[in-house]
Amino acid sequence: MLTELLERLEHQYDQWLRGGIDAIYDTLGARDFLRGRRVALNGASAIAVGIDRSGRLELDVDGERRLVESGEITYEQ
Repeated sequence: MLTELLERLEHQYDQWLRGGIDAIYDTLGARDFLRGRRVALNGASAIAVGIDRSGRLELDVDGERRLVESGEITYEQ
């Protein structure tokens, strides 16, 4: 089981190396835990929309869309 997991991970990593995040975007989006969930960005409450093709996290902050490249994101349960 571990061998199969590592082979799949290596395959995804190789695709990422060759084509960047765009090459694995479809499989990445399906595993996006934060999509649709409430988060906090540097203390401000928001809803995570998803990850864009550049690797930025897209947030909805009071109806305004923001793209985040770096910062502290906290999952709010």
